[in-house]
Amino acid sequence: MANYKYHPIDLDRPGVRLLQLSRGKRGDDIHCDLFDGWISQVEQGIPYEALSYTWETTEKSAQITVNGCTMQVTSNLYSALQHLRLEAVDRVLWVDAICINQENMEERRHQVQLMSQIYKEAERVLVWLGEGTEESDLLMDVMKQLHEISVKIEGDWRPLAQFWFNPRAGKRNMTPEIDIWHEAMEEMLGRPWFRRIWILQEIANARVATIHCGECSVSARTFAQVPSIIGFQPDTHSQAVLDIMPGPSRKESWWGQNRNLLNLLIKFRGSKATDDRDMIYALLGISLDACQSDVLFPDYKKSLQQVIQDATSFLLSHTGAVDPSLSKFLNWTLAEFLGNLDSLSSSIL
Repeated sequence: MANYKYHPIDLDRPGVRLLQLSRGKRGDDIHCDLFDGWISQVEQGIPYEALSYTWETTEKSAQITVNGCTMQVTSNLYSALQHLRLEAVDRVLWVDAICINQENMEERRHQVQLMSQIYKEAERVLVWLGEGTEESDLLMDVMKQLHEISVKIEGDWRPLAQFWFNPRAGKRNMTPEIDIWHEAMEEMLGRPWFRRIWILQEIANARVATIHCGECSVSARTFAQVPSIIGFQPDTHSQAVLDIMPGPSRKESWWGQNRNLLNLLIKFRGSKATDDRDMIYALLGISLDACQSDVLFPDYKKSLQQVIQDATSFLLSHTGAVDPSLSKFLNWTLAEFLGNLDSLSSSIL
């Protein structure tokens, strides 16, 4: 069987490739078809769901069939497709590693600029955290119970849920496994997905999202509220990610206030990216000041040093900073750039 070869897509329009994942049972080989689609509201778009996951490695050790040809994918993506595949009907998805020709730099640039719209227009964003464990399955079951409470109660359901699941509120017999819940929550929030830079744009633009961990799934709205309900305190980075999931936190947290590029860079500088340039590019679509910039936009023909210089120049010029001494910032490495954002912020202010 021949290897799959991409055909060009129209880079002058908001065109994308969509993946039709063929129905099948767990363990069956993965078969799917790629076809052209549109995400513009003007076009007659096809409903689709967008996958949010981590590559974890660049090694493509698994094989799927695309349009009758073979394609190599990472083991984590293969696992996600196995779990998300439906038995009765096909499923239309957008998956970056398959729907974008990663070898074509011009196409990558084009698709990255559409990324916000791709996830915003998706019917649902499917978050794949990875395979489940006994502890994560237990916690996800608790989340489902919380979800049932939320759909039965109009208004803010969190106070009742906190009383129901808090052992100090007289319901100790219902929470003998509170320590296990905390351990499971810490393990889940420590998974690679929460540190991947691109997931920020993906989950922030989601209208509706579902969190999948192994065989279990729950709405992102419920998932984001669980730590506070069970009395668990996430680390600062993980909490910031939870804040931008679909739900009340988007309006109640920092997300609804100041989302300029500098603040986003500071808040999420602990994220990880396969391509270091994406530490900046991945935040452009969710920043209020850089999303429409004519100076700072994804261009994978540029070196990392040039991207850092562009970002620094944007931050300085956008705020009106003209101090000649700030020119030293233009020669930073990525580590220096991220590590000195606080001093850059002070200089600008």
